[in-house]
Order: sequence, then C-alpha cells, then structure tokens
Amino acid sequence: MKNTLYFLALTVVLSVTTLCTHAALVAANQPAEKTQDGTDSRLAGIKQRIEEIRAMDKSQLSRMQRRELQKELKNMKKEVRARDKGGIFISTAAIIAGILLIILILVLVL
Repeated sequence: MKNTLYFLALTVVLSVTTLCTHAALVAANQPAEKTQDGTDSRLAGIKQRIEEIRAMDKSQLSRMQRRELQKELKNMKKEVRARDKGGIFISTAAIIAGILLIILILVLVL
C-alpha cells in the first residue's frame, strides 16, 4: 500500500514539475567567454545610445525611421536581458507539488 502511494506521489510530482533552460546566443566568430571590461563597455554604449534616442526630436522622423528606432531599442533590450543572467526560476506548480509531497511523506511516515 505504501509503495503504491509513494509511486503515485512520485508520478504526480514528476508530471507537474517542469525544467526551463535558457540557451545562450553565441556567435561563431566570438569567444564563448567575454571579459568583464568588454561587457561593461558594451552596456555603457547601450546606455549612451538610449539617451541619444530619448533626446531626439521624433516628430521630424518618418514612419519607417521610427520603426527602425523601435527595432533597435528592442534589440538592445534583448541584449541587456541576455547579459543579465541570474536568479532561480521555480514554477508555482513545482512549489505546490513539493509542499504536497512533503506533507504526504510526513503523513505516511508518522
């Protein structure tokens, strides 16, 4: 009976839990590891370009030029997010399943 319950609990946990991985985009001609100085200088360049775009008078731009600026901003935002790796992501379902598993184990043991 206990083996059946353990198997059932394991099945529920494994079916609810998901793993998310993020692949890093690495160009073929660039080394995989970048130096901290290169990263800092690139981020400073991105900040400077964003300030330039904010200071622009966009009312004089054509529709296509505004779209190009928007695309450039989106690409810079993606690049900053890709460089800003860190943190642990745990889904809500995994947390709930873990709590239920702990409760189930405590009930079965006691």
